[in-house]
Amino acid sequence: MFHFTHPDNVDDILREGLKVGRAIATDSGVAWTLDFYETNPIYLTTLESDFLKAFQETEWADFARFEIDISKLNLVADLASLADKGARYVGGMFDLRCKPNLEPLMAFADDYGFLEIEHLIDPASTAAKIAISITGTAACLSDISPQLLTLNNEISPSPRR
Repeated sequence: MFHFTHPDNVDDILREGLKVGRAIATDSGVAWTLDFYETNPIYLTTLESDFLKAFQETEWADFARFEIDISKLNLVADLASLADKGARYVGGMFDLRCKPNLEPLMAFADDYGFLEIEHLIDPASTAAKIAISITGTAACLSDISPQLLTLNNEISPSPRR
């Protein structure tokens, strides 16, 4: 998986790794996720995710791409990306009904089509792993050491240039 960041952050990340709890470059529309994560996680993505496609279409001029060795990390679902895929947040649960793209998660939902978010933020749960495969994104709730990072493409031009 990958983590994208502003080029100004590259030297610090190479030296210190990625740290949870740092402010993220997004709007307040995802603030509700902190009720579950308890900190700002480190967001990771595949190169095929909808998030990355949207990110590349923004007006960011350049970005740095780190490839992350996830084999030693405990990843959980990216809750905001699930909401972007159509899961409706309702008081600690996601309503998955009538969302064909979320059908693989229905096995973990109750009889009414509601999935408790606690299943998605448990790195050992199958539900979290399936959610990651659906969105192509993940949240990491622990620091990522520099040894697990490779600066894959230091500065990449935005497709809008």
